[in-house]
Amino acid sequence: MLWSLRPFKSKKVSVKQIMKDIEKQGIVNKRDTNAWEVRHKKAHGEKIGVGQAQIDSHHKLIILLNHLIFNLIGYKGKYTDYGEHGFPIKEYPHN
Repeated sequence: MLWSLRPFKSKKVSVKQIMKDIEKQGIVNKRDTNAWEVRHKKAHGEKIGVGQAQIDSHHKLIILLNHLIFNLIGYKGKYTDYGEHGFPIKEYPHN
């Protein structure tokens, strides 16, 4: 099932709630949802350190965005999970 923002347009719904809803639908996973919450600091100008943890966080955010795009275009198949050390090949959608 393709996800869209249409059901949320008539209501005031937080991004956090939208993320929880699409996680329940299997479009993203818990790690993706957590990546979005960490993204807030970076996107709103808070100073962050530079190190492996920040690089890992960046990679997880890229995978979150990839999963949203995969869903929107109806992609099913293999992808490289840059959000996990070793960059394993995984299947989308998740099971």
